[in-house]
This record gives sequence, C-alpha cells and structure tokens, in this order.
Amino acid sequence: MELMNWAFFFIEILIVMIVLYIATRLVCKEEVITASYLLRLFATAFLAVVLVPLFEGMLESQFHLGLVGVIIAFFLLVLIIRFVIVSETSLGDEIVESILIAIITVVAIYIINFIAKALFPDIGILVGIF
Repeated sequence: MELMNWAFFFIEILIVMIVLYIATRLVCKEEVITASYLLRLFATAFLAVVLVPLFEGMLESQFHLGLVGVIIAFFLLVLIIRFVIVSETSLGDEIVESILIAIITVVAIYIINFIAKALFPDIGILVGIF
C-alpha cells in the first residue's frame, strides 16, 4: 500500500473511534477516558474498518446475498461493540446499548461519508465501512 492509502486507513480508524466515543458517551454515559478505554475504542474501530467491509464483500461476491451482507455486517458490528466496549461500560441491558451504539455509529458514518463525498469528490469514499 502507498503512504496515502495508509494515511486514509488511519484517518478512517480515527473517525470511527471518535464516532464510537460519542455514541458510547450518549448511550452508556461513560465519562472517564482511560488507556484501556482508548484501546478498546481503537480495537473496535479497527475491527469495524477491516472486518465489516471484508465480511460484507465476501457475502455479496461469494454467495450473492446482496443487501443481506449489509444486515449481517451490521449485526457483526453490534456483536463487536457488545463484547469489546459495552461489557465494561454498561449501565443496564448490554445488547440494547450495543444496538443503540451501532445505530448511532452507522448513521454518523453515513453522514460523514456523504459530507466527505461532497467535499472531496475525487477521493471517493473516505470512510469505507458501509
């Protein structure tokens, strides 16, 4: 990979980390940022940026499932959030909090992706999660 591709990959991870932090703060009321919390945010963002598109593309290209791949990728994101972030910060029902965090994250990423396409049309998709 070129240096520019690595830079965009790192920017994607940072954007997803920020979105995950805001969503987790809204849902779980997590206020203290510790090193382990940042590491969990980074791990979740990394897995979301790498595994979710890979999983979604595999389902679409190999099994011709179309939009079912997007739905399964969303559930994969919910499970990643549930076991990496919410298990430590939960106030109540962990799966509901995971679903809310995933919905907020996906909507925010779509908005950021739309803005990125409008501002930088020659770059294409800045955040390549969905």
